[in-house]
Amino acid sequence: MKEKLLVLGTMVALCCSCAGSSVLLDTESELNGLNNEYELGTLEAGDNGLKCETSGDEDSIQVLKDNYIAEIMGRMEVAKEKVMRTAYGATSPRVGVFRVGSCGNYKYLSIKIDCENGNSKTSVSGNVGDTYVDGGDNMRLEFCMVDAGFRYPGGVFLFEDVPLETMTLVRYHDTEDGGHNGVWSDDPNYYDVMHISGMSKLDSNATLAWNINRNMTKWGDIPVGPAGINYGVIAPAEMASGNLYFDDEDHNNKNWAQVWLGPQNQYEPHGTYYGVQLDRNTRYHVCLNTDKTNFTKLVRSAI
Repeated sequence: MKEKLLVLGTMVALCCSCAGSSVLLDTESELNGLNNEYELGTLEAGDNGLKCETSGDEDSIQVLKDNYIAEIMGRMEVAKEKVMRTAYGATSPRVGVFRVGSCGNYKYLSIKIDCENGNSKTSVSGNVGDTYVDGGDNMRLEFCMVDAGFRYPGGVFLFEDVPLETMTLVRYHDTEDGGHNGVWSDDPNYYDVMHISGMSKLDSNATLAWNINRNMTKWGDIPVGPAGINYGVIAPAEMASGNLYFDDEDHNNKNWAQVWLGPQNQYEPHGTYYGVQLDRNTRYHVCLNTDKTNFTKLVRSAI
């Protein structure tokens, strides 16, 4: 009799345990359902005009910075060896200035940055030359590839290995997840993103480097900018002709920025640095040499 009661008690306990598990499973399922509804609601709100933007965790961002520094230091060593091997008869390195009409005898470089697609705020304001936002809400940066040896007030784009004596601002853009950045040029050496070099890098995201006030303090009769073409450079907001607004990735955004002095990483800027607003999104201010008043101020401020 005692044995029968023991078996009966065990069966009752098992039934209660199963019922409890069923209740727990139902509760977990309901919570998951509520969570999915919340996430969908957030996306729907974004599509209707409200944007929910989130930042990536600091550890992940630090890994990106460390990897970038390691890669750039490696590139610099390779570039140094290359210069030593080809010191005679080597072609002059180039930098990018914003294209304004024809590049004349210089080659052009067009870069597509795949910005946020959902409810994108990517835009061009004022006069920035030929750079534009295409029908897919992507920023199309239009450059002329000009001699790096000229004097340049403001910021010029680094896409080749050039000597670095002045400040360089490096901006990492967390671009649209699953998107595609692209490159076009009439220079046959630049037929895909892998050929962008120097301190800039294009892959599934975009790291853009801007050398500030290049050669402006050097002695000698060095002309300001390339002769025969109009062009633009990065400039402080108070001297700008227009601006470019990048709506970077909304979800888990890992944007970061660094300032380098010569070949050494110096510090991490915040807020606004030399006409570039640094946040989850990015705004570049641009001054054109056709804007005589502002460009004259820019040249004077750089000397």
